[in-house]
Formats: sequence, structure tokens, C-alpha cells
Amino acid sequence: MTSSGPFLEGTSGPYRDVVDYILGITHEIWESRKVDKIDTYYAAQTPVYALGGLLTGTATIVKNTWDTLAAFPDRLLLGEAVVWSREGRGRFYSSHRILSPMTNHGDSAFGTATGRAVLVRTIADCVIENGVITLEWLVRDNYSLVQQLGFDPIAVACKQAETPLTADHAAWLGTEQQRLKSLGRGKIEKQLTFSATDTVTFAQAVLRNTWQTGNDATYSAHYASYAVLYDSAPVASGRGLIAVHYAELRRALNVEALTVDHVCSNGGADGGIQVAVRWTLTARHIGPIWGMPASGAEILILGVSHWKIVAGRIAAECTIFDRLAVLTQIQRAQSGPASR
Repeated sequence: MTSSGPFLEGTSGPYRDVVDYILGITHEIWESRKVDKIDTYYAAQTPVYALGGLLTGTATIVKNTWDTLAAFPDRLLLGEAVVWSREGRGRFYSSHRILSPMTNHGDSAFGTATGRAVLVRTIADCVIENGVITLEWLVRDNYSLVQQLGFDPIAVACKQAETPLTADHAAWLGTEQQRLKSLGRGKIEKQLTFSATDTVTFAQAVLRNTWQTGNDATYSAHYASYAVLYDSAPVASGRGLIAVHYAELRRALNVEALTVDHVCSNGGADGGIQVAVRWTLTARHIGPIWGMPASGAEILILGVSHWKIVAGRIAAECTIFDRLAVLTQIQRAQSGPASR
């Protein structure tokens, strides 16, 4: 039976709203293996920005999707949340958090097939215009993925660093570094409780405290005592351990600039508020991190954080950024210009 609408603004169906659209096209492309539908749902030259590589255009996106399915043929993309905002007539922004169980039956970008089952989270942020995706930012927990496959992340990062960056990828990374440097460290916001009317200031306050200042009183204002932090697996349970987690990151990375690039929020069915924040930072590698000693390298991180707000504070946080790509940046910096 065919739905008669109403349909997502700017389209004639079949999807009824932004959440329906994002969940529906993801299932079509991946679980239903209608990979060529990418040509319908993406603009011809859509860029997909990811720390580990830049994909441009539907032909490249289609090939990358088939390559992923060859390595993980049973991959599922289970939608955990779609947080969205209206950006104009027929124009929307979505932040889609995905949990993927899959088995490595084919060779991948990380190594030869291992036969291991893995579980990894991804967040895809998209701009949708009249039912077509025109921009995408992708963050995946590739460090955890590589670990679950049984590979050494440092060895994989060193191997990946041997491949020079494409011109487009290098240009994007350079542009982002310059954009952040022009901003400096930025103002440390003091907003302590969540406000639905000023989500950007709250996001700036939370991220600059976790990544730059580490003030205990600010943690107490931003996070519930029972808050949970996770990526592909639980990282920390309780506000105190979340503070410890971020303190370890600050000891390894001296954040020189951080920008909040987009924030959207929606009310949750359980009374909480779902918030999605895309952010970028540049930092100097000053201490050991994920098995790699201090190098002095300048690195860029593209990240997305999903927060569940309860009674004005963060009750759950999922923060994803590509730690493997960060290690690869560090290795490239140590190897010299030839590998960049």
C-alpha cells in the first residue's frame, strides 16, 4: 500500500519527514543493497568530509559503499537517533547516530579479512535540500574497529600514513587548520545550565571546559552525577570518571582552538532533550595518547557529540571522532612532507 502523504517538504515522497527520510534511505542503500540509489539521494558532486579521507561525488560514494560491503557483507546500520533542524524552505540538517554490527569477511582498508564480528558507532551529519543530500560530515570510531579486528592501531596508522593525502583532502585539512587558527582559543563561555533557546552557547561552554579548562564546578553544572559517556562502548560512568577521561585527553592534546560548527536539538519521547553538536578543534600533541608518545605534531579533529539532556544537565553523551585518523596525522607529521 502506497502512502498518500504528507511528505517531507520539498519532495513528493515516499518519506514523510526528516527522520523517516534518513532512516529510510539508509536502510534502502545498505540493508536493501540498493547502493545505486545514492545517485537519487545525493547531489552529483556532494562532498563527504571525514578526517581519514574526503569523498566527492556520487560515483566515489557508490564505490566506497560497495568496498565496505565487500569487507563487511552483513553490515547493518541500526539507527539509534536522528537529531535534526530546519535550515530553510525544503532545507534540513540531520545528525544520524548509527550502531553497526558486522563481520569482516573480506579485505578492508585496515588489513586482510579476519572473520571477526565487530560493533562500531558512526555519526553522519547531512544537509538535505529538497530531498537530496548536498553536504555530509562523517565520523566513525575506526580505532575501536581496528582493535576489534585484532590489529594494532599504531601499526595500521603507520601503514595508512605511507599513502599521500589526495589534493582535495590535503586542501580541506589545511583550510580547516587556518580557519581555526584565525579564531584563537576563543572565549570560555560560562553558561552552566542547558537552555533550549541558546544551545550554541551551552555547547561551547561544555566543549571548551572538557577540552580546554577542566573546571570541576563547571563539570558539576553541565553533567548529572550519573552521566554516562560512550563511543562504540561505554567509556565512563559517572561525572567524576568523565572528568578523568577528558583530563587524560588534555594532558596529551593542548587544544589551541575549538569551534562549534552546528547545533540542533529535539525533544525526546521520554521527556529528555536530544542535542547534536558538530565541532572541530586543532591541537598540539604534547603527551602520550592511545599508545603513541608525544610528538609535537599539530593535529585536527572533526567530532560529533550527541547529548541527552535531563533536568538541564547531560545525562548521556556519545562523542565520536576518528582516533585512528588522528594517529595517522601524527605519524604523517613525523614522517615529513613526502607523506602529506
